[in-house]
Amino acid sequence: MINADIRRSQERDQVRIFKQQYSKKNGKTKGSNKWYVEFVDHTERRRRIPGFTDKKATQELGRKLESLVASRMTNLPLTPELTRWIESLGSKKRERLIEIGLVDAQIHASSKLLLQHLDEFHQSLLNKNRAIVHADVQKARIRNVINGCGFRFYGDIHAAKVEQFLADRRADKNDGICVQTSNYYLQAFKQFCNWMVKERRISESPVSHLSSLNADTDRRKERRNLPPEDLTKLLEKTAEGPFHHKLSGRDRAMLYRVAMETGFRRSELRTITPRCLKWDLKVPAIAIEAGKTKNRRHTVQTVRPELLRELRQWIEEREIDRETPLWGDLTNRTADMLRRDLIAAEIPYTDESGRVADFHSLRHSFVSLLAKSGVHPKMAQKLARHSDINLTMNRYSHISMMDEAKALSSLPSLPSMMEHSQKNQHSEEVNAKFGSPSRSSSLPNCLPKPSAKECTSARQSAEMTGRKRGVGTKSGAKENPCKTGVEASSEESDEASTGGGTRTRTSVTSLDFESNNENSQTGERQQLTENENGGLPTHLPKSLMDNEELTKMLEVWNALSDEERERIFYLIRKLLGL
Repeated sequence: MINADIRRSQERDQVRIFKQQYSKKNGKTKGSNKWYVEFVDHTERRRRIPGFTDKKATQELGRKLESLVASRMTNLPLTPELTRWIESLGSKKRERLIEIGLVDAQIHASSKLLLQHLDEFHQSLLNKNRAIVHADVQKARIRNVINGCGFRFYGDIHAAKVEQFLADRRADKNDGICVQTSNYYLQAFKQFCNWMVKERRISESPVSHLSSLNADTDRRKERRNLPPEDLTKLLEKTAEGPFHHKLSGRDRAMLYRVAMETGFRRSELRTITPRCLKWDLKVPAIAIEAGKTKNRRHTVQTVRPELLRELRQWIEEREIDRETPLWGDLTNRTADMLRRDLIAAEIPYTDESGRVADFHSLRHSFVSLLAKSGVHPKMAQKLARHSDINLTMNRYSHISMMDEAKALSSLPSLPSMMEHSQKNQHSEEVNAKFGSPSRSSSLPNCLPKPSAKECTSARQSAEMTGRKRGVGTKSGAKENPCKTGVEASSEESDEASTGGGTRTRTSVTSLDFESNNENSQTGERQQLTENENGGLPTHLPKSLMDNEELTKMLEVWNALSDEERERIFYLIRKLLGL
């Protein structure tokens, strides 16, 4: 008895790999192309399953079947490696294992068609109170990936095929999709696979490691906001416009205004009824029931009183029932509807940057106006009903270059480094050419050497001239031959006018020099004077004008600052002992 049990155990443990033999018409025998696996299942029945054309692959199949039988007999859970192997099997082999009973109902889901799983996923979204439009869009995207990659069963899914399919769709010149749309397809398919993992239909998602691409590198449609003047012009022209897209001009204008001042989406505007308008609240608002918004939550949107009054008047004129949607017949082609009204209002649909103004741009305009009005970002996020403040600030808040320039103009004025650098550069040039004002400095050689004996001021020169002509001076006045016109700059110069002998006060800074021209025999004297406008005199001695270094100094004189000019005069006065 014991020997029989041992023999049956050995027979069960043995897995035989062979080729099927069959006879031909000429009497010869021939082996099959495939290898077969023969084993004993958990019910001690001998089974035969077709393998592969490769012998090593068939031997591996036999080892996996042996492990599967052992797990089934001991009622131990399957290892993750064995579970992944079952999921990767072809549909026929998997169905054969299910028929034998080696695979339970949990693994049985792998044998169903992916489109059958997709129908159940779509129903699951509806059961979770997701919007019907959202569930339909997700189902359509997943079906496109399944059909485009040629997947039939879950075991057929490979991440490389999904990546290649999306890359081909983006590269299609006739019907290509942008990177953002490609990311939507990938996100929907990953959501479908994650749902199957949660439902315990499979052990892990084969596309969980795939990541989205940077949508900013390929934005083929970017929305823009409309400034207040364009919004006003749009409302005025639309209210006078004809009937189209199932709405009159005034109905469309009221629709646009509500969208501009609330930020409601098209699907949310379609569900608003007179009952949603809260007249009796302290703060006027529009309430939308849960399940009719994008986030499926009850929404009470605060609005301005003038908007609610105009809405109430419009509803009374149209005699709309309390439970009737205000825009129940709103078409899905709202972008075309708005584009037609923009053309009538002479507002460009596309700006110079290529951004478009479709119906959802009214929501962008609402958030952008909040940002420009100085509303706190958290309040803007709440009014826009966004879950992430980055979406409010980065996607919906549009800032123009004029707004940026206006913001920069509020900054305090700072000193110019270029002017400071140029001033220092001129100062260095003057110091290098004409010397710095120090005690040991000597008078620049571009100027004629002063004569202390003959140095006189402008007043003294006039008095000397007067004496020669017989005009006397005050007795006891002491003459200082070294007194120059620098001291006369602080004195009053009297001039008798022809009318009433009025006296005027002038401020002159002058220096008298003796001409050092060798050809001059008259000892010509001139005054080096700076007038009130900071310019140099035009009538200079020929000996000075022929001096090359003085000519260079005159070229840069107008570029000198007042401080540098004062330093030069200070140097001259210091060296002359004035």
